[in-house]
Amino acid sequence: MKPDTSERSRSASCLITSPGLKSAVFLLEGLNSFSTTFFFYYLYFYTQAHFEFGTLQNLLLAALLGFCYAFGAFYSGRFAQRFGYFTAVQLGLATMAGAILVCSQTTSLCLTVGLVVAATVGMCFTWPALEALATDGEPPVRLQGLVGLYNFVWATTGALAYFIGGAIIHHWPKALFFVPAGMIVAELVLATWLRRSARHQHAPEPDQARPILHPLPETFAGPIPRRTFLKMGLLANPLAYLSINTLISTVPTLARRMRFTPEMAGFVCSVWLFARAAAFVALRLWPGWHYRFRFLGVGYVAMIVSFAAMLVLPSVWTLV
Repeated sequence: MKPDTSERSRSASCLITSPGLKSAVFLLEGLNSFSTTFFFYYLYFYTQAHFEFGTLQNLLLAALLGFCYAFGAFYSGRFAQRFGYFTAVQLGLATMAGAILVCSQTTSLCLTVGLVVAATVGMCFTWPALEALATDGEPPVRLQGLVGLYNFVWATTGALAYFIGGAIIHHWPKALFFVPAGMIVAELVLATWLRRSARHQHAPEPDQARPILHPLPETFAGPIPRRTFLKMGLLANPLAYLSINTLISTVPTLARRMRFTPEMAGFVCSVWLFARAAAFVALRLWPGWHYRFRFLGVGYVAMIVSFAAMLVLPSVWTLV
């Protein structure tokens, strides 16, 4: 069977080889992280205030959005590979912007939930494609550094969004919708410019062609086969996203119990986001953690214990 040359050429045209355009991809990633964190993380304060959602209702909403994202990201990744990364990004951004703007004009619970689900599906189209634009076609010597930079950018901008988001919404409640929607529109403009610019960049020479994925050197191998980690990752990543949504959905209840305003909740609860960003910096500098099952196990146990302590012990310092 002959390979689909039209699809291969379409995929190749998506590779960003210019350093300037690569920087613009990271800018696009940062804007996307800020806008989505701003909206989806403070959404639970909105449902608590406007629809009188308690912990159970917010948890059910979080489970619904996590379920949509876990499966949507898988199929949207396939869509991006087939129709192009920029097509996926633009479709996702347009869907998010439209859903969030309409959401700002409705007071219906059912319509709000439906629009938030639509925004979640739109977000699914952006992240796999953005990561591919940042890393595809890179040599092994650069790949690990770029992945580390990619993780640091989205983690840092997300932490910043949560840190200042509560203060912004406290003074302008409609900012929950208009700030992320405005940023997503700006992202859509930037993505359109990037797509046009990518067509005119100089293509790499044939002898510089590089595979999309590169295995780590054998020195990073652990006692457990890498294929096992791949299978674990396919299961753990969706579950980790569900766990994050669960944590975020309980913050309004924790804030009410500790008599925090959304502004104070943003200042205090953004600690875990900044800690995550710092962890990405450390892991980027130390590749030895790859394929170490004990690190993975300790990480999950630490999350379970920490989450339980947050819910059981009514202390600000325990929360931090």
